[in-house]
Amino acid sequence: MTDIAPPAAARKVAFAPPSLLQIPLTLPSPAQVLRSLGIAPVIPALPVGNPINDLLVGLYRQTQSLLGMPQATGKAAALTSSTPTATYSVVSDWGSGHTANIAVTAGGAAVNGWTVEFDTPAQITNIWNGQITSHVGTHYVISNMSYNGAVAAGKSTTFGYQATPGAVGSAPTNLTVNGVAVSTPPTTPTISIADTTVTEGNSGSSNATLTVTMSKAATTPVTVNYTTGNGTATAGADFTSTTGTLTFAAGVTSQTVTVKVAGDTAVEADETFTVALSNPSGATISRGTATGTITNDDVASNPGTNSVTYSVASDWGSGHNANITVTAGQNLNGWTVEFDTPAQITNIWNGQITSHVGTHYVISNMSYNATVAAGQTTSFGYQATPGAVGSAPTNLTVNGVAVSTPPTTPTISIADVTVAEGNSGSSNATFTVTLSKAATTPVTVNYTTGNGTATAGADFTSTTGTLTFAAGVTSQTVTVKITGDTTVEADETFTVALSNPSGATISRGTATGTITNDDVATTPGLSISDASATEPGSTGMAAGFLHTSGNQILDSQGKPVQISGVNWFGAEGSNGVPDGLWTRNYKDMIDQMSAQGFNTIRIPYSSEMLHTSAAPSGINYNLNPDLQGLSRMQVLDQIIAYAGQDGMRVILDHHRSTAGAGTSENGLWYNSAYSEDQWVSDWQTLATRYKDNPTVIGFDLHNEPYNGTWGGGGANDWARAAERAGNAVLQANPNLLIFVEGVGTYQGQNYWWGGNLMGVKDRPIVLDVPNRVVYSPHDYPNSVYAQPWFQTANFGAGLPGVFRKAWGYIYEDNIAPIYVGEFGTKLTDPKDAVWFEALTSYLSGDFDNNGTVDIAAGTEDMSWTYWSWNPNSGDTGGILADDWKTINQNKMAYLTPIEFTGGSGTSVASFVVTLASPSTQNVTVQYATSNGTATAGLDYVSVTGTVTFAPGETQKVITVPVKSDSLAESSETFTVMLSNPSGATLTDTAGMGTILDRPVGTTPGGGTQTPPTDPGMPMPDPPASGQYTDIMSFGMFHGSSHTGMDALAGGRTAITTEALVAYNDQRTFAGLGTVALEDVGNWAFANKLTNNAQAWNQDLQGVGLYYAMQGAKVGWIADDKYTPQIVADIERTARLGSAADVMAMVAQYGHPGFAEYLMDTGGETAFIDTLKMEPHYGGWMHDRANGRLVLEGSATAHDVNHLTVLSHDQMQPFMNDTWDWPQWPALDVSDKRVIEYFQSMVALGDPLGNNLTALDRSAPVSL
Repeated sequence: MTDIAPPAAARKVAFAPPSLLQIPLTLPSPAQVLRSLGIAPVIPALPVGNPINDLLVGLYRQTQSLLGMPQATGKAAALTSSTPTATYSVVSDWGSGHTANIAVTAGGAAVNGWTVEFDTPAQITNIWNGQITSHVGTHYVISNMSYNGAVAAGKSTTFGYQATPGAVGSAPTNLTVNGVAVSTPPTTPTISIADTTVTEGNSGSSNATLTVTMSKAATTPVTVNYTTGNGTATAGADFTSTTGTLTFAAGVTSQTVTVKVAGDTAVEADETFTVALSNPSGATISRGTATGTITNDDVASNPGTNSVTYSVASDWGSGHNANITVTAGQNLNGWTVEFDTPAQITNIWNGQITSHVGTHYVISNMSYNATVAAGQTTSFGYQATPGAVGSAPTNLTVNGVAVSTPPTTPTISIADVTVAEGNSGSSNATFTVTLSKAATTPVTVNYTTGNGTATAGADFTSTTGTLTFAAGVTSQTVTVKITGDTTVEADETFTVALSNPSGATISRGTATGTITNDDVATTPGLSISDASATEPGSTGMAAGFLHTSGNQILDSQGKPVQISGVNWFGAEGSNGVPDGLWTRNYKDMIDQMSAQGFNTIRIPYSSEMLHTSAAPSGINYNLNPDLQGLSRMQVLDQIIAYAGQDGMRVILDHHRSTAGAGTSENGLWYNSAYSEDQWVSDWQTLATRYKDNPTVIGFDLHNEPYNGTWGGGGANDWARAAERAGNAVLQANPNLLIFVEGVGTYQGQNYWWGGNLMGVKDRPIVLDVPNRVVYSPHDYPNSVYAQPWFQTANFGAGLPGVFRKAWGYIYEDNIAPIYVGEFGTKLTDPKDAVWFEALTSYLSGDFDNNGTVDIAAGTEDMSWTYWSWNPNSGDTGGILADDWKTINQNKMAYLTPIEFTGGSGTSVASFVVTLASPSTQNVTVQYATSNGTATAGLDYVSVTGTVTFAPGETQKVITVPVKSDSLAESSETFTVMLSNPSGATLTDTAGMGTILDRPVGTTPGGGTQTPPTDPGMPMPDPPASGQYTDIMSFGMFHGSSHTGMDALAGGRTAITTEALVAYNDQRTFAGLGTVALEDVGNWAFANKLTNNAQAWNQDLQGVGLYYAMQGAKVGWIADDKYTPQIVADIERTARLGSAADVMAMVAQYGHPGFAEYLMDTGGETAFIDTLKMEPHYGGWMHDRANGRLVLEGSATAHDVNHLTVLSHDQMQPFMNDTWDWPQWPALDVSDKRVIEYFQSMVALGDPLGNNLTALDRSAPVSL
C-alpha cells in the first residue's frame, strides 16, 4: 500500500498569533476569492427549499456584497455602504386580508440577484415580481424573478404580495437582503376610522362621534378629508351631511368626526350612514369608511292587528309575479301566511312553502325575516301560472288569525293585438286597456309606441298620449296606424307601453302589436352539389381506448397512432361552454374540424364550471336548438357525443380553478376556492362520467402549472400531485391516458409555462397502471414572448436543440410519448415562421431540421393539438378567421403535412346545399342517402335528416362519412336526395357522391411530410373594402357577463374600428388632426384609465378602440346641454329608431354645427353605428379599460364609463350590475365633470381638466 499524505485539514499545525490585518485598497472579486478556495464561482443551484442551498446562496451573496464595497482612496474619501435596504408598505387592507409591497434598494454597489428573508404571521396567498423559495412556519424566503434580479447601485425593484389576515400585526420583521440584516426605512403612519352607534332620540339632534386614529405619531402635521354618505339613513332627514378636513398635529394620533343625528318619533328600523376618508397627506388610509348606526328608540303606541297587502308585480297572461306584504300590528317573532288561490306557484322568494294541498298554500318566514316590529312590514313574492286574472289569494290568515286585506287600487293592463298589414294605405291596430275594477275617481295613464322588428315611420305611426278612465269606466283603447306595403317579409312587431298611472297601478304594462305579412313571395330554389372523398386508409385509429409503449401511443389493436388535433377553448371562461356557439352550430364546427384532418379536440374547462349551477351563456339557441335548456356539463356531453359520431377523440384539460381566461393566476392546480382534494375528486367524477365512452381518450391534469416544482415534495410538488390525480383517475377508469404538463423552472432553468419537462429524466411520473403516461409540453413563438433563444441571427438552426433539452429528449430517448398540447402563432412576426417550420419538422421526426425523417419506419410521429380553433385568442388567433367560418390556409400549410394520415378510419364527402336567395323565414328540406355502386354500411355511412336555413342563410353542408376497405377497385358512387322542402322549391334534388379508391402503395400514418423549408412570411388576407376590425381581434376577456358579447340584443352591436372613423370625424370638426388607435391607447395608459399599468400584446389597439368609441358616443354633446339621459335616449334611438331622429337630437343637443357637419361630410353612418355599439362587448370595459382614475367624489373613470351602457330596457343609463338604476356613484358626478371627461377622450386632453373649449363658444368654421 502506498503511503498517502493526510489532507491539509487533518495535519497538525502550530498556533501562531495573528498579525495585524492589512486590507488592500482594491479587493479581489467574489469570483477570485471562490476560485482561490477551489469553489466554482456560480450561485449554487440545489433544489428549491434545500437548507444547504439557502445557506450557500446567503454566504455567496454576503461575500459578493461585502467584497463589492467601493474602497476609499485619499483622506477626503467618503464611506459609502453597499448594504441594500428594504422598504415595506401596505397597499390596501380590508381587515380579513391585505396587499403589500417590499422595495429592495441596492446600496453603493449593484446587486446581481437578490433574496429577501423576513418573519410575518401572515399567510401569503399570491405573489408577483418575486417567488417564494422557502416558507417554514412564519419565515419566508423570497427570491428575484429572471427579469428583475439585476439592480443597479442606488436603484430599486419591488415585489408585492397578497396575504391574510389584515395588515395590522402582519408587518415583516427580521428583514435580510442576501443574508445581510437591513434596516427598514420608517414607514408613514396609516389612518383608520371606527364605526359608531348613536340612539336617535325623539326630537332635536344628538351627536354621532366617529374616532379617527393614526397607527403611530407623525413628526409633521397629517391631514385627511372626510365626507358623509347615505346608507339606509338619508342626509337632511336622518342626519346632517358633513364634510371637512381633520388635522393631526405632530405627535397627535386621534381625532373625531361629529355628525348631527335628527331625532323623531317614527317607529322604524335602525338606519345607517357612512363617513368616508379621502386625500390623506402625510399618511395612508388603511380603513377609509366607517358606518354610523342610528338605533330606533320609538315604540308603536297602538299595537293592532296584523294585515296583508297583495299586489301584482307583472302579468304576461300565461303567468304572473305577485307580492304579499305582511304588516305587523304587534311585534312578530315568526310568521305564517295561509291563503287559497287556483294559481300554481312555481317559484317563491323571501318565504318558503310549508304546505300545499289543492288550492291551499301555507307560507312561512325565512330565518332572516322572521322578526317584524310592530308597525313594520316584510314581503315575500312568488311566480305563478296562469295570469293574475282570477288568481288573487282569498281566505288570508296570519299566524292562524284571519286578516282583512286593505282595499287595493285598481290595476291597469293592456292586451296584445294582431292586424293584417295590407298592401297600401293604412289600417288600425286597436289595443284594449282595462281596469281590474271600476274606480270612484278618474284614472289616467300615459302610453307610447316603441319599435320591435317593425320600425316607426316605415311600418307604423309612432303614437303617444294619455288615457283617462272616468269614474265607473273600466275599458279604453289605443289606436296605432299600420302602414301597408307589398314587401314579402316576416311578421313584424311593435310595442305599446303604459307609464305614469294616476289612481291605479300597472299590472301588465307592455303589449305587443303583431303586423302579419299578407304578401306572397316567389319561393327561392334549392339545389345540392356533387361531392367526392378518397377512401380512407385501413390503418386509421381503431375504436376503443389508447395506451402507450415506449414513445408510441397505440390504439386498441396495438397499432401506433398519432393525436393530431386542435384546441377549442371557452368552457373554462364565464360562458361555461366552448366559444363561437353564439355565431355557429357546434356540429358544423366539429364537422369542419374533421374535414381539416384533425382527429382530436382538446377542450379546456375550469373547476368552477363543474360546480356552478349557472346556466351556460354565449349560445345562439336558434343555431343550436338541441342545446336549449341544457346545463354546462350537458352541453359538454353533447359536444363529446357528436365528436364521437364524427370519428374524433376528445382530451379534457383542467385549464384553471375559477372561471376566466388563461391559466390559473397562481400557477397551481388548486386555489383557496378549489383545493387539491377537490381537484382530484373532480377528475374521478369525470372519469366515472365518461368511463364507457372511448371518445374521451384522456385527461390533461392541469394547464401550465408554472409555479409548481418538479419533485422535492410539499404542497406545490407537481410531480407528486400528478401521480396522485393520475392514480385516482385510473382507479375509476384504468383505460385513460394521463397527460402531464411541465412546470416553469427546473433547477434554475426556465422554459415556456407547461413546457419545462427537464425533470422527467431525474424524476419520471410513475402510475399504478403502466403504459398510461403521456408528457405534454407547450411551446410558443417569439411573438408571444421574446425568449432569448429567438434573438440570435440564425436562431432557427438551434431550435431542435432547444426543443430536445426542454422536452424532446423524452421521445428521442424512448422514455414516453410526447403530445404538444398547445402551440400556435398569428404568423405576423417573421421569426414565428422560422419557429413554426422548425417545430412542425421536429414533431414529424426530423430531429435536426434537415428535411429527413429520423424515426424508424412503422412508428408514429409526436402527437399535438394546435392552439387554437378559435379566432379570439389574443396571442395566436385561430385556425378560423374572425368570421368564425373561413379556414386560415397559411396555418394549415404547416399542419396538414404532419397530421395523422390514417385518420379515424373514415373520411367525409361534403355536399353543399344552396338556397338561391336569402329568405325572410326558416326554410327546411329533408335529405337521405341512396345506394349506387357504393353500398351503405360497407362503403359509406347512411345519413338522413333535415337541413334548416335561418333567415338570411343561403348555404348548408351535408357530410357523409366514407369507410375504408382493403380492396383494389374502381370508384364507387352513391346519391344524397333532397325532398319535402318548406319555404323553397327544389331545382336540383340529387347530389352524386363519388368514393375514390385509395391509390395502391399509399401508406397512411408514419410517413409524414415536412412543410416547405422556406415558406416565406404568410400574411392574412386583407379585409374586403368597407369592412371593419372587431375589437376581439385585439383580445377577449371575461370580466363582464351581464350585457356581454353574448347578449347583443335590442339593436346592440359589436365594437369595431368604425368607431375610430366617427371619433376622427369629431376631432376634425374640432380642428384637430386624425389619430390612430395606438395614439388613443397611449393616452389612456398615461392617464390611468386602464386596469393594468402597462400595455401587453395588443392592448394599445384594444384600449384605444374602446376609448375612441366612448369619446365618439358622448363627446359631441354641448357642455351646457349634457345630462346622462341624453346619452341613453340617443343610443336607444340609434338602435331602435330612425337616422332622422338621431340627427334631430344631435342638432338639438350637440355642439353648434356638428349635425350639419356630419350630414355634409357623410359622417352620420359611422356616428350612428358607433352609438349602437355595446360597451361590454368583448370584456374590454371590465378588464383592460377598467379605469381607476377618480373623477369626482368616489366615482372612478370605470363608474362614469357605465353611463354609455343602457339598462335592460334601454331607457336609462345602466348604473350597476343588478339592472337597477340609479345606484352607482357616477350619477353623483357633476354634469360638467362628466362631459369634460368624455371630451378629453376626443381631445386626448386632461380627464380632470377642461377640453374642446373652442367649441364651447361658437360653431367652428364650416369645412
